[in-house]
Amino acid sequence: MLLGLIFGTALAMISFPFAFIGGPLGFVIYLVGLIPVRLLEWYITFKAFYLAAGDTAPGMKRAMWSGVVVSFLLDIPAVVGLVTATGFWIC
Repeated sequence: MLLGLIFGTALAMISFPFAFIGGPLGFVIYLVGLIPVRLLEWYITFKAFYLAAGDTAPGMKRAMWSGVVVSFLLDIPAVVGLVTATGFWIC
């Protein structure tokens, strides 16, 4: 969670203006920018918890991509909840 806050804040500061200024294309740019950030977050998570002892993880690449997909899927209810609660997208 801490990684998401750190990287998410940095990404928002850099790319959020594109989401508002560029319209739908800007939002797509923001989402595409999330892919490498989320891959890095999942890599750091796997490295910290599963590979700390020097072990190798044969399925790490696949697990990282699965984590990215799950992260995007979990964004859907969050955005729907925000839009439903406030009437507009704020986050």
